[in-house]
Amino acid sequence: MKKTVLSCARKTLTLALPVVVVFALVLGITGSALYEYGERLLGEPQARQIEVEAALIASRLEEAASDMRFLAHSHTMNAWLNNPTSGQLELLGFDFLHLVRDKDLLLQVRLLGVNGDELLRAEVDPAERSFLRPVSDLQSKAKRQYFAAARQLPRGAIHVSRFDLNVENEEIERPFRPTVRLSMPLFSDENIRRGVLVFNLRGATILDWLNEIPIQEGWQFLVTNGQGYWLKGPSRDQEWGFMLPERASANMGNACPDAWESIVGSESGRVATNDGLFLFTSIVPSRAVLGTRSPRQDSALLTGVESGDTRWVLVAHLPPGELAKHAASLGSPLFVSFGVGSLIIVLFSLLLVRVHERLVSARNHEESQSRELVESVMKMGELVKSNRRVISQLHEANAKLESVLKAATQIAIIATDPHGTITMFNPGAENLLGYAAKDLIGLHTPEAFHLPEEVQKRGRELTKALGREVAGFGVFVESARQSGFESREWTFVRKDGSTLDMELVVTPIRSGMTTTGYLGIAVDVTERNKALREREYNRARLDGIVNAAVDGIFTMDTRGFITTVNKAGAALFGYAPEEIVGRKVNMLMDEPPRTEHDRYLEKYLATGESSVINVSGREVPGRHRNGIAFPLEIAVSEVRTETQHFFTGIMRDITERKKAEQALVLANEALTEKQRALDEDMAAAAQIQLSLLPQKAPTARGFAMDWLFLPSDHVGGDVFNILPLPGGRIGLYLIDVSGHGPAAAMVTVSVSQIMQPGSEFVQDEHGPLEPDEVLRRVDRAIPLDRFDRFCTMFYMVFDPASRIITSSGAGHPPPILARPGHPIIQLSAGGTVIGLGEPVPFVSQRTEVREDDVLLLYTDGCTEHANSAGQQFGATRLEDALMASVHLEPDAILEELRRELDRFGQGVEPEDDISLVCIKFNDD
Repeated sequence: MKKTVLSCARKTLTLALPVVVVFALVLGITGSALYEYGERLLGEPQARQIEVEAALIASRLEEAASDMRFLAHSHTMNAWLNNPTSGQLELLGFDFLHLVRDKDLLLQVRLLGVNGDELLRAEVDPAERSFLRPVSDLQSKAKRQYFAAARQLPRGAIHVSRFDLNVENEEIERPFRPTVRLSMPLFSDENIRRGVLVFNLRGATILDWLNEIPIQEGWQFLVTNGQGYWLKGPSRDQEWGFMLPERASANMGNACPDAWESIVGSESGRVATNDGLFLFTSIVPSRAVLGTRSPRQDSALLTGVESGDTRWVLVAHLPPGELAKHAASLGSPLFVSFGVGSLIIVLFSLLLVRVHERLVSARNHEESQSRELVESVMKMGELVKSNRRVISQLHEANAKLESVLKAATQIAIIATDPHGTITMFNPGAENLLGYAAKDLIGLHTPEAFHLPEEVQKRGRELTKALGREVAGFGVFVESARQSGFESREWTFVRKDGSTLDMELVVTPIRSGMTTTGYLGIAVDVTERNKALREREYNRARLDGIVNAAVDGIFTMDTRGFITTVNKAGAALFGYAPEEIVGRKVNMLMDEPPRTEHDRYLEKYLATGESSVINVSGREVPGRHRNGIAFPLEIAVSEVRTETQHFFTGIMRDITERKKAEQALVLANEALTEKQRALDEDMAAAAQIQLSLLPQKAPTARGFAMDWLFLPSDHVGGDVFNILPLPGGRIGLYLIDVSGHGPAAAMVTVSVSQIMQPGSEFVQDEHGPLEPDEVLRRVDRAIPLDRFDRFCTMFYMVFDPASRIITSSGAGHPPPILARPGHPIIQLSAGGTVIGLGEPVPFVSQRTEVREDDVLLLYTDGCTEHANSAGQQFGATRLEDALMASVHLEPDAILEELRRELDRFGQGVEPEDDISLVCIKFNDD
């Protein structure tokens, strides 16, 4: 029995041992194949995701570069490049504002001069509101690398800065604002370098796109620059080491040296090290701007694109602990299978003496293979699901693009094949041109909606320039073939025969090196061109008035530099206009104003205290080119718009008048009797002026009001009145005419006569006019050349039902709205003084008032009232006095203001009329 058992065991071992060895080999080979297959499957979705994300980021960079080229070749930019005036710069500012408002990737759009100074800057604040930086806040970027690099580039080239943190005033901005900058040099048609156009892209938005990638457990998504510094790191305190000295050692080269060594040598791939599994792909900024991910290193050089970063690397990282779990999940079943399989083989070998057990062993072996096949099929199914998710993401991106094309109802997007036949005609094109897409697609070329004579004219221009005939569809695309795109204005003919001015950008559609068609994007600029023509007409009209004026008229910026001057103004000082434009205004002054002017201007901008600005008819000493001083009479007003802040001055040489005054002094005794008669006339004029003032306050719900009029010893030009308007509304105006005497009184009477209830100057058949329209009509009725006087004016309409004040001012001191417990509010919207022909359009503002709010209207005689030391009362004292008495009724408030003026004046009589109108709002 013992021998039988030993024999059976020996036979069993003899039979089982080869099978076990073979089984081990087969299991080892199968396990190795499964492990390699599992390794390949591991990270496949992540690899596809970072590839898709890299493609999306590259496409957004290409879109930003395309926007930059569009702006650089736009009609407005071309006008500034060939005529760099402040007016053209103002128009360019509107284009910058529209661009940062409409493009979510844009943080800033800037125009730098050839010396690196910012000339124009549109940006988005933290609350996502777009605005233009005031001139005083603009900086010099001459030392920044991206400016120096862009200055060396040829026409049409683009520099892509490194991906870094935004720097303001030579310091890194806090909190951090990651930024990528696109820079392009700008040239005039004569190839004169004018400056650099800069786009600041939101780097945080680019990095946030990676946070939207679905993350499987254990994986991390990281981003480095070409030197391995983290742009999106394992933790925030390791990022931006190349800009922050305390983080200089925090980079991928130090953290994962083996992995980084492999990544440096390849654009994409996968590498496994002791630090885990790394899947990576690269974005080369210079190629992305060109719209290609080709690995050709010379592509950027051939197209004039430079980049501050060699590349950005997107990395999907699986840490070693997670990788070990995956390996264990693959290896554990193999060891279990080997043990179980060996035991089964031994057991089955005991029964191999029987044929039946051999058959059972064979059948079990077939079942094992079936299970392995099923497992393989299931894993392949998981891979198919992963591929479907990637395809779904691509479909979603295509759907978004399609929705953009359909939503662009005011932008015509038209595509053609290489021969010009229309292949796409979006809803925006249908809306603008009146054609249905089905009537044009596959049947016509874009010539169907262009003026034939305009196409022929452009064809002749291209034929002459290229030395070969260009006609038909080639007229639209020839320049795009040569330079990659073309921006040009065309006249489009709508289906009903009417025409539109359209700005059309044409770019070729390429697949590799083959042009498969052309894409045209057109925007309706009809209204813009109409506004430009009207603006040019108004500018020419104003220039005609200014240049025909016998008085000198000039404008000055907030730094004291002369921006414009008419011929009469330059001739006063013995210069031609071009000799003084761009120079400091104090060159035209004699001492002491010549030395003190800059300090005076800085003080006014800081405090609002003025002795000349917004003061009518001040005498100052001027200096002729020959060095001789002479007396000037000057009036300076301040102008503020959404984008500009400047000063306008009217000046007159009063040398002869001063001589005449001296002669009058010498002949005073002979004219005593005439002076008495003149005094009687002046007194009569003063009575006329007083008769124009309202006799009593109106009775109306919603407010109580009173006024105070303190006339000076001279007949002045202050007048105000209250007007009943349709719909229960109340109109109120306050006027201050420059100068004194009968001439000023005549202007006062003229304005009072036209500002009567029911007149065409305050209402029409639809009801009360908007305040800006009222000022516009008064400005046309009281021109400077009619009375040789200008005036400031404030007009408002109060609606008791809605408690809304609609107001506008014409160079007048802005009224003060005092609200208990709140800061002062100024009603400052408006334009320039009455009489200049509206060089800056008047605008209105709407202000909602509350119960117990107090509104104070005043003339400059109040703030310019001086004491015996020559100090002026000023706007600050007026605001403080009003806030101290805001709890009182209007008559008591005005009495308190009178006491403050008397206390400050120390018995000195006012030089000018003082007019105060006080309104207190209530719920009655």
